[in-house]
Amino acid sequence: MKNQPFDLYIVDGNITLFLTQDSDTSTSDVLHSSLLASLVSDSHDVSSEEWFVQYKRSMGLLCWVTLQQNASTLARQPCSLLDFLTRQTGATLSPEQLEMIGEAFATIKALPKGSPALSDFLKHVQSSKTDLERISEDNFFTVCPMITLVLQDRMISLRLSFDVDEAVDERFLDEEIPQENIRGDMQVTQWTAYLAEDNYNALRQDVIKKLGSKKETAIFRVSPQAYLVRV
Repeated sequence: MKNQPFDLYIVDGNITLFLTQDSDTSTSDVLHSSLLASLVSDSHDVSSEEWFVQYKRSMGLLCWVTLQQNASTLARQPCSLLDFLTRQTGATLSPEQLEMIGEAFATIKALPKGSPALSDFLKHVQSSKTDLERISEDNFFTVCPMITLVLQDRMISLRLSFDVDEAVDERFLDEEIPQENIRGDMQVTQWTAYLAEDNYNALRQDVIKKLGSKKETAIFRVSPQAYLVRV
């Protein structure tokens, strides 16, 4: 990809990628509202369906209007996050935008080990579980990334959830997890919305006040040149 513009953030561990520089919605409104909704949702297990239900509910209270939402199940199969996004959005995004996603994931993978942005992503992308129905304790992990793609007039949030035998790391972004390491089917939720900015104007300062220092500690701008930029 040559000089294609995109803006990439890790927001409370979730990937937020602006695929256009002329979005109708300001960057800070997207980041601040999604951060507040994510923090509210963190009262639930990050891998639970309740987390995403609460996230969408909170975003609705912050004037994000649902255009479309759907849930589906994918049969167990080798999977990387990039493959998943390509399959889910290939009919919606242009080849150039799909290429931006690949470049963005490569940028995240290149972050220094232990960097705040990478650590936050890995902390939020999965949770550890124990299968209590088995006689012997059987530990596994639920992988549950959420990716938000911001377009000119809307944003698309996609959430993937499935169980694996071993914890994943940043390689999962564009390297497949073998099918034999995946337990059962994969759950997919997709939510498309736009911000009613005239209504959000009355809430903007309250959102900023509620976030407080979290604006500086839970939002990371990621770029090849500087892996952390405060916003």
